[in-house]
Amino acid sequence: MSGRVLAITIIGFFGLAFTHRALAGPPLICHPIEIGNAKSLPWGGGNGFDSDPKYDVKRVTADTLELLNPQTDVLVRMETMRRATLYVRENRAAALELFSALQARVLDAEAGGEPDGLAWFDAGYLAQTYAQLGIETNGKGQGPVGYDWAEKGLALRGNDPGMEFALALMTFNGHGKNNLAAERPDHDAHVRK
Repeated sequence: MSGRVLAITIIGFFGLAFTHRALAGPPLICHPIEIGNAKSLPWGGGNGFDSDPKYDVKRVTADTLELLNPQTDVLVRMETMRRATLYVRENRAAALELFSALQARVLDAEAGGEPDGLAWFDAGYLAQTYAQLGIETNGKGQGPVGYDWAEKGLALRGNDPGMEFALALMTFNGHGKNNLAAERPDHDAHVRK
């Protein structure tokens, strides 16, 4: 996705969100990312919650890991993790399996001496997405940890407008108890970048 299209998407989302403060739901769950024809987890043709009833949730970890390869655009990664979260929301074992697999990618890269910004971002974004939907993986929630991990991913990658957009969404004010905006005053900086 070009920088110009990304900028228009960000401005449009935040313009709409600030104009219509009544938009319901946490931003990482309730606002699908438009990815066009990019490959992601299978989805229905209706609204942002129209999952494919034929999809085998047992495949969500393998399919998600395959989709989150180094060539996958950040916006597609975000939508893939949103879909994965919606698929596993009522299957704790599947949710834990996916979360553990993304954490393992981080640990493997760190142990190999080559920290991976995308791995950190993915683990953090999924953790925050889980937190916004109320899926707990450790009994404590993972909202602040998710933001910190995604931010570390951005630091490792350098200038990445897609990650800045994700961090802006993660710090957006007004969406439930797992929102970080009150704790993260850098929301506006993410939006600008």
